[in-house]
Amino acid sequence: LDQGFTIHSMMMHMHRLGKSGKLSLIKADGTEQTLVNIPTWDFDWQFTYILEDSVSFQDGDELRLRCIFDNSASDAVDVSWGEGTDDEMCVGNLYISTPE
Repeated sequence: LDQGFTIHSMMMHMHRLGKSGKLSLIKADGTEQTLVNIPTWDFDWQFTYILEDSVSFQDGDELRLRCIFDNSASDAVDVSWGEGTDDEMCVGNLYISTPE
């Protein structure tokens, strides 16, 4: 991947405490391009988002993944990372291709 890659689509994944999520590309010059923004997360509504125009990731670029959670319910318990639905996670999956 040191020669860059092209981003074609993405998917975000959280569990039931997720409230919102955003995946952005930060270019080397500091400009930010939002790839996907989900302001109201719904665990039962997880899709792959296909970009209308693919996005190039080059040397010096960064990806920023931000997830907001809410564990303020009256029966709130300690939650840790895990793959169970009662656990929590923040994952951004990308479908990419590399130069030939």
